[in-house]
Amino acid sequence: ERERLVREKQELSSKCDTLDGYRERMARLKDEHANDKKAWGEQVRSLLEGKEEGERARAEVVQARSEVERARIARETADGTAQRMTSRVSELEKLGKEREEARRR
Repeated sequence: ERERLVREKQELSSKCDTLDGYRERMARLKDEHANDKKAWGEQVRSLLEGKEEGERARAEVVQARSEVERARIARETADGTAQRMTSRVSELEKLGKEREEARRR
C-alpha cells in the first residue's frame, strides 16, 4: 500500500511538474502574442503614416505640376504679347518713316 501511495505521489508530482511547465509555456506564449500584437500595431501605424506622407507628397507634386503649367502658359502668353508688341512697334516705325518721307516730298 505504501509503495502504491509513493508511486501515485510520484505520478502526481510528475503531472504537477508537467502542468507547471504548461502554465509557464502558456504565460510565455501570451507574452509573445502580446508583443507580436503590439509590434503589428506599430507596423500598421507606421504604414498608415507612410501612406499619409505619400499622399501629401503626391498632392505637392500635383500642385507643383499645376504651377509649372501655369508658368508655362504665362511665359507663352508673355512671349506672344512681346512678339505682337515688337511687330506693332515695327509697323509704327515703318508708318512713321513713310509719313516723314511724305512730308519731305
